[in-house]
Amino acid sequence: QKMARMAASASWGLSNWDSMDEYTCMIPRDSYDGAFYRAVISIHQDHFALAQNCIDSARDTLDTDLTAMVGESYNRAYGGMVSVQMLSELEEVLQYKLNPDRSKVIRQIW
Repeated sequence: QKMARMAASASWGLSNWDSMDEYTCMIPRDSYDGAFYRAVISIHQDHFALAQNCIDSARDTLDTDLTAMVGESYNRAYGGMVSVQMLSELEEVLQYKLNPDRSKVIRQIW
């Protein structure tokens, strides 16, 4: 499973979508990484409702962990905050693809 996470990330970086899909299937669905990578693949395949469900699932997974980490220290919470930002960016991509009227504005922001 640990190798599947790295392989999915590498496949994404190389735009090798078939391999990414294959490796993502090996990551548990109920984990943050599993939900995140499934969201990325779903967006690529234009399965927007599934992508939003995966983003919501990833965010729910982070919620409990992040609440505990923030209470401990900023350094512990930093990685979780980066993950929250990545989820927000995936939602921006969803909005870009779903709303052609807003795509120009979103492109300017990027």
